Amino acid sequence: MCIVKNVSDCTIFIRCENKDSENTDGAWAEKCFFEALRQGEKWIRNLSMDSWCLSWCHNDILQKNNRDFPIRLFLIHLENLPTKDSLVQLAQHICSNINAIPGNNTTMSVDEKNLLWLPEDAVWKDIVGTDKALERILQKTGPTEPGFYDKHKEFIHTHFHPKTFGLDLARALQAPIDQVHPDERHDLKPQDAELKEPGELEDDYELDVTGELSDSSF
Repeated sequence: MCIVKNVSDCTIFIRCENKDSENTDGAWAEKCFFEALRQGEKWIRNLSMDSWCLSWCHNDILQKNNRDFPIRLFLIHLENLPTKDSLVQLAQHICSNINAIPGNNTTMSVDEKNLLWLPEDAVWKDIVGTDKALERILQKTGPTEPGFYDKHKEFIHTHFHPKTFGLDLARALQAPIDQVHPDERHDLKPQDAELKEPGELEDDYELDVTGELSDSSF
């Protein structure tokens, strides 16, 4: 499991992991888990789990199981941050229900010492990758518009860590230069006017005596 703190709630991400990389028990258990979700089993509905799954990415690389399928992530949204004990109970509840599925000969268990695979400051990008995290932002906010980053800054930083943006991401979110990773700032191009520091103006513009922005070519 891992948890992301959103603006007004939190999201729990759940995945099945093989103890032994040579067997396929985890992949089969995940399949049973997904089928229970797809069929809307009562124990799944009681958890208010999302009806869809995402794929796990680590360092923007899609992670696959030993059957070469993407590893699914199951999502639960909660209003309040759960305690460690409640997470353990949730994991045990999920395992016991999957283990009881007819025809499932695998056994899922909870590793309490390694229950959380990411630290408390995890963001969406850490779990689903840059593309899916950006996609989710735009699904929730709609298309970008002037002032987009400032308007949605808090929400954006539940998806991406501050000052780690790539140039393409910063351009897409209209983020300022200070949010671009230092290693990528040397690749800034003249067309990156929207990435200027706050207070800087375009070279082709000047302030008139009323303080309004006017085009100097007119």
